[in-house]
Amino acid sequence: MNPKTARRLLATHFEDPNGDIPTDIEKALTILEKNPELMAEYRMQAAIDKKAARLIGDIEIPEPIVDELTHAISAIPASRFRWNDPAMLAVAIGLALIIFVVAWDFFGRPASFPTDALEVASELKAVPWDKLEPANLLSGEMEDWFVLKGFDGFIAPGRLGEMPAASAAIIRSGSIPLAILDVPTENIRAAIFDSEAYDIPMSSGEWRFIQVDSSLSAAIRVEEGQCVLVVHPGSVDALKRKLE
Repeated sequence: MNPKTARRLLATHFEDPNGDIPTDIEKALTILEKNPELMAEYRMQAAIDKKAARLIGDIEIPEPIVDELTHAISAIPASRFRWNDPAMLAVAIGLALIIFVVAWDFFGRPASFPTDALEVASELKAVPWDKLEPANLLSGEMEDWFVLKGFDGFIAPGRLGEMPAASAAIIRSGSIPLAILDVPTENIRAAIFDSEAYDIPMSSGEWRFIQVDSSLSAAIRVEEGQCVLVVHPGSVDALKRKLE
């Protein structure tokens, strides 16, 4: 058995915490110990697999998915179904990963923050003052101001609409227009843009928060097909108190 064959065998191995290690797996581990690069790769993947297994163990699988998997397994001919077959183990691991991804998505991934939105947050923070025009209106009253500037669909949901916008502008992030609000009394900036343009996978009407770095927090919300992104040079907790 060469190192690459050993690595492929270990990649399909499902560790049973209550069982003995098969002879071929012990041999594969012994061979891999002589190749530090492949052993480091294997250990890193094993750590990821264990973390995924813990997450899967904490998730209650929706009943329709359980029924579908049960039906699929029962349809496999008994004479061909052998758990010690590496190919069947690979299928089992694949099914487990599918369950994990579907269940994670099913529960809405509440802690996730869209990657594209982080890029917009950085752009929003960097907009220079001389690009902004005086507004002096409540944020919720800025729709007509933006319509006159050529931006349709402006919204300022929740407490954001009650905040006074001192200045505003329309800038472009690539080819996508962003309606920008500056609210110095709350020390925040907001950008409103089309959610489909960035394919933001979020439910409507919920704020999600993230600490971008030590000097910037951000929040995002989807409402009426528009994304509302807010940045604040402070903590997430402070931003939550402003918006929720």
